[in-house]
Amino acid sequence: MSFTAAALLLAWIVIGLLALVCAGLVRRIGDLATRPAGADPAGLDARALIGFTLPSSGPRSGLRPSGAGAILFSSPSCPACREVLGTLATLGPRLVVVSLGGCDGVGELAPGARCIPDGGGHFDALGVPGAPYLFAVDAGGTVTSTMMPEGAEQVTAWLTGLTRAQEAR
Repeated sequence: MSFTAAALLLAWIVIGLLALVCAGLVRRIGDLATRPAGADPAGLDARALIGFTLPSSGPRSGLRPSGAGAILFSSPSCPACREVLGTLATLGPRLVVVSLGGCDGVGELAPGARCIPDGGGHFDALGVPGAPYLFAVDAGGTVTSTMMPEGAEQVTAWLTGLTRAQEAR
């Protein structure tokens, strides 16, 4: 085989491999574009957890509030998170705060709330898209609703609906 023929064969092999790589990239970009809002890289979506019962043992067992309550996924540098936390303060021990950082200020804004510091692993594992984010949890540890609040009024309405649903049971 001449040098020219070998170079031409090698060029076609390289072009074929590049076409396969491009096809893979296009497919991956298509997958990312069709993923629902709020989904984490593994494809889990926090909204899909409605009806999911939080474990009573293991690494996620600390997320369960005592009785029916709420889980607030928060960040210490987030002003909206502080506003939501202040609105949820009435839940007391029925509130669990999962913080991306430390728990400074949680005790002052929501006395009795339990705070889990450095909870980024919980955010990722549960597909939480950002902070603030809320889970309502019934007495059995089942997630009954989720939401990303846009203000204190929305949280108050959510709490009212949560209270009515619990009273109806």
